[in-house]
Amino acid sequence: MAVEKLPFGKSLAGLLIDGVEDTPYAGCTLRMIEPSGAFIDVPYIQGDETGQFAPVSAWFSTRTPPPNMALRTDEGEVSLFDIQWSGHSEKTGHSVSLGKLRPTEIVLWQREAALEEPLLVSEVRSHIDGLKEWSRFTAIKQDTESNEEGLTRKLIVEVESVAKVTWQQGGATLTLQTDWRTANPEGSDDGSFNIFEWVVLDSKFEQPQSFFDHLVEQRKVVHLLILVFGKGIHFRKHRVRDDTFAQRLMNGDFINNPFVELISRRTVHEYAETPPTKKDLQQPIFRLGQVGEEGMRVWGEEYETWKRFILPAASILSRRGVFVEDIIISLSVSLESAGHVLGVCEGEEETYFRERPTMATYVYRALQAIDVDWGDRVESIVGLARATVSSYNATKHFNKGEMPDSDQSYIISQVLRKVTRLLTAHIIDPSGELMKDVKEGANLWRVHEMLEAHELRISDDGKWHTEPKPEYAEPPEGITFH
Repeated sequence: MAVEKLPFGKSLAGLLIDGVEDTPYAGCTLRMIEPSGAFIDVPYIQGDETGQFAPVSAWFSTRTPPPNMALRTDEGEVSLFDIQWSGHSEKTGHSVSLGKLRPTEIVLWQREAALEEPLLVSEVRSHIDGLKEWSRFTAIKQDTESNEEGLTRKLIVEVESVAKVTWQQGGATLTLQTDWRTANPEGSDDGSFNIFEWVVLDSKFEQPQSFFDHLVEQRKVVHLLILVFGKGIHFRKHRVRDDTFAQRLMNGDFINNPFVELISRRTVHEYAETPPTKKDLQQPIFRLGQVGEEGMRVWGEEYETWKRFILPAASILSRRGVFVEDIIISLSVSLESAGHVLGVCEGEEETYFRERPTMATYVYRALQAIDVDWGDRVESIVGLARATVSSYNATKHFNKGEMPDSDQSYIISQVLRKVTRLLTAHIIDPSGELMKDVKEGANLWRVHEMLEAHELRISDDGKWHTEPKPEYAEPPEGITFH
């Protein structure tokens, strides 16, 4: 018997086992609280004369609970790792004190290893938003056979996990592949049979590693997806496989090492995030098929170099309902970092001050790297770089007077979003071939339309100018431009 799920709102009552000889088991309740994750409530009597609660009392008085414990419940055993003190309230006399513990990782399975040994696993399989849409992998093939009248008489469905991409990254082997399961039709009123499929990300090391080591490599893929989609992308589930988690018959005979669910406080808060909609996932700047295994390998290899660009960008793009000003500040910081990595490029001297690079220089380098035509209402990328930095400075610094015009700020925020996301293609393929596909195949260039709609133009010095739409250069009587 095993605990199959531990969703938010669920509680499990059971006994804590610390593995220390002659230590009584401690009664407790494991609770999953949204969005924080798992907490363990442990009741005990402070100063109990029988000594039954002495070990538990010591956990909380010293704030040093055992690092790993097992929890036995009526549903099965749960393994708890890297347990931290999370508070306690002591009461004297016969009143019951209450202590709180917080495990860093929980595995919904019994582990065949000494409790004091840290959690190390060979393989982690994660469910992540957008993987199916980005990869376009599917495990399901179907065909029909019709009779002479053209009526469908036979449906043939084949389900097999064959599509995958594998690459080396940070000492691990990472794989994107299909995964699926069927719903049990027994007890169904309509006798329906359902097949559910996902695309999952696997990480595997030659030797078992901590979950954190796996997460570091998998998070790089999540950050790539955030930049590719321009939306929040989150972990939704983790399963692990290792020799220490075995499935056995009642007589103890070994069956296999299954994937078992792991819940980590490092990612569990993401489960509460609103999933992206189908519309959110419609327009990635490129898909997995365009970059392949080599592109994924390059992304992993270049990640550390570009980390100061990636992290602020992924953080702000993953949030919903952010202010335009937040986008301008965060993405400007990202482009400043990108400019340092990109290095000197042709024509940047025009952005220097006293023969030294400026913030506008770093933005210019990013604009030069993606080489986008912004339309005739942007006089030059030098001007666009200067306008971007002016908006950033006026937003960031209190002594720059009034906040920038809202229309101008919105346009600059959209420019920054596009530049940041497109630089992802440059990181993966500096030759520019991927960028050509991105620019030709994606409908992303609407800055000109926004400038035209607001009747604005950006000159070479970075200033904003009013320029009426051509068709309304001479507005009809009674119509004015604002």
